[in-house]
Parts: sequence; C-alpha cells; structure tokens
Amino acid sequence: MSDTVILLPYKERFSPQGAGAIASVVRDQILTMAPDQCPAVLGSVVDAPYTDLDFHPIAWKPVWWLPKTRRYLAQVRLHLRTMSVTHIEVHGRPKYVLFLRRSFPQHRITLYLHNDLREVPGFSSIRAREVLLSQIEHLVAVSDYIRHQAVGDLPESLQHKAMTALNGVNTDHFRPLTKEPVILFVGRLFWGKGAHVLLAALARVLPDAPEWRAEFIGATRFENSANIPPYERDLLGQMEKQGNQVHATGYVPREVARKKLGSAAIVVIPSLWQDPCPLVALEAMASGACVVATARGGLPEIIDNAGVLLKSETESALVNEIAGVLNELIHSKEKLTKLQEAARARAESVLSIHHTVAKLDRIRNL
Repeated sequence: MSDTVILLPYKERFSPQGAGAIASVVRDQILTMAPDQCPAVLGSVVDAPYTDLDFHPIAWKPVWWLPKTRRYLAQVRLHLRTMSVTHIEVHGRPKYVLFLRRSFPQHRITLYLHNDLREVPGFSSIRAREVLLSQIEHLVAVSDYIRHQAVGDLPESLQHKAMTALNGVNTDHFRPLTKEPVILFVGRLFWGKGAHVLLAALARVLPDAPEWRAEFIGATRFENSANIPPYERDLLGQMEKQGNQVHATGYVPREVARKKLGSAAIVVIPSLWQDPCPLVALEAMASGACVVATARGGLPEIIDNAGVLLKSETESALVNEIAGVLNELIHSKEKLTKLQEAARARAESVLSIHHTVAKLDRIRNL
C-alpha cells in the first residue's frame, strides 16, 4: 500500500461529470500505477465520484465566519489523522502547504504545480516562494516553463527541490482512428484559450475548402449551463454566421472528446496565455492529429518538431498565421500525413504516461 495521499483543491470535482484538468491528470496517473503503488485521493464530496480507485470524500460545509479553504482543510486534517500515510501530495494549491506543515510537521509534503506559481495571489514575490519551498520536500511542475516560473529566480539550494513531470498521455487509450477532414478545437471557452482567434482564421480558410469542417468542443465551465457567459455567447453567434461548416458541441464527456480527437485530421490550440501543459495537446498527438499550437507556456515542450508551433505575438498576426498554416495543410496531403505520423511517434516515445508515472515514483521515494 502506498504511503502517499493526494489532496485535491476543494473546488475540483473528482467525477466523470465535470472533472477538470487536475482530476483528470491524477486519475490517469493512478490508473497506470501498480496496485501497491496507488495513493488514496482526498477531495470534496461529489455526486457519482470515480469508483475505480481509492477516493476519500471530504464532507464540509461553508460557514460565514470561516473561509472555505480553512473549513475544507480543517476536515482534511481530521481525516488525515485517521490514515497511516507519511507523504502528502498537494495538487494545485500552494496555500494549503503552510496549514498542513503546521498540522503534520513530521510528514513529507510535495507541492504539485499545474499552473504558474507567480500568478497565485501571495506568491509573486521571491520571499514568499522561498518560504513556501522551505516548507516542502519536493515541488513537481507539469512543464519546465512552470518549474522555471516557480523557482528560476530562487537560490540554488531551493531550486534543486523542483522537478518537471509532463502530464503524459495513455497512448493505448488515445489512438488514431480513421481520419476525417475536420479541424478541431478542444478546451474551455474563455479568452485565454483563443477560440475566437481560430474562428477568425477559419472564416478565411473554410469557404475555399467545402469538404472540410470545424468543431469546437467545450464550454466556459466543465458543464453546459443555460446561463452562458458573454464570451461564449458571442463566439456561438459568430459561428452561426459561418454556416454549417462550423459546429459547437458544448461540453462533452471526456470519452466523447477522445473519439473526436481520434478522427480529427488537425487540432488547433491557439492559446493566448502561457498554457502550462494542456492535456489536449498530449491527447491530440497520441490520437495522430496534426497539432497546430502557439509556442506559449509548456506547449513547445510537448510538441517540439512533431507539429506546427505558431510564433505570432498579436491576435491579428496570429489569425493570419493560423489561416496560412491551415491552407497549406489542407492542400498538402503529404505534409499533413507526415505531421500526423510524427505526432503519434512522439507521443509513444516521449509523452507516454508510463514515463510520467515512473518519474513520479522516483520522486516520491527520494
């Protein structure tokens, strides 16, 4: 039995319905591990949680005089005291670390970063990050970009605690299917993911390629809601103007997205923010799609030379670049096929989740 327990953020839904990136990453990793290495997972109570691993639902209720984080952690502390574990792996919430260190001074604590630490309120300064690093045994980052942002300006004595473990992808589960002339976007619909940039580029490309179509998979949140936020509503309105070559599915279960990735010829990831290590990039490559993505955040580490990295800095320039790349791929079967094959090969050789799990096992046993 593993002596590690994984702690999720209180907002994370460890359930097939509405699981975010952190929940998906954690579950994918555990399902790849040997049974005696699988850690327990602690998270907030959800309807219909995953049942194929050891999930411990933490029941807590918000009260007006106590912040939600503190209330959640108080219940986590009570539960941890009933468990025979010595290692706490905190995912995505550096603010949890100091509370847990005071409560469990003898336990090993690892902070698993899925986003830029400097963007978390309270951790932008060097001093705050020095204090944080002094309270943990290890820091795991989902990309070299995220690791550098966390510790790149800290003393070497603290930098050595930080290691990178790319999220990884199950290349047996995500596989190429019969490819269709489809350009796919998969992700949440908010400005930073750049769906509007891709839509503008498609308006220039699709009219001259009637056999091709585009699909946008996702919504603002990990669910479909009658109360659609302005950005998503505007995007859907623009799609309607482009006719039946562009279609939006809304949020779909991950299994549905997997099948669409398998059959898509091209997947575009037009991120405008420094995307840490998006799962869609890994899953698209394993699915044998030609991946076209901005060279931001951890995306260059994932794609390398096995896809097309976009260099434009402004939105208008990015629209032009995407349109040019898509035009070339649509009209060059040879180049498209070559990049599809390169994506699958890189996924198998470098991006497999088995590599990630092996690295995490070494880190947990240091």
